[in-house]
Amino acid sequence: MCCLTGDWEALASKFYLLRMEAFNQSKAQSFCSQAGGKLWEPKDNKTNFAVVNRFVKRVERYSRPFDTVWTGINDFDSEGK
Repeated sequence: MCCLTGDWEALASKFYLLRMEAFNQSKAQSFCSQAGGKLWEPKDNKTNFAVVNRFVKRVERYSRPFDTVWTGINDFDSEGK
């Protein structure tokens, strides 16, 4: 049950690691891989809402704002087209 300690959050029968560190996309992806996971990929509105709300509550506990959240989806191939 190591996932129940630290920054891991149980939501919708899965575990999410919410890190309050500044990473670029590549470093975030690498960090997740090294932690045995992957960047979050929202699959449905209910889970998306739950994860985003949990992140917002976590951010509210910190005194500095966060303006970037990395997910496992992107538009790199079509951006600007």
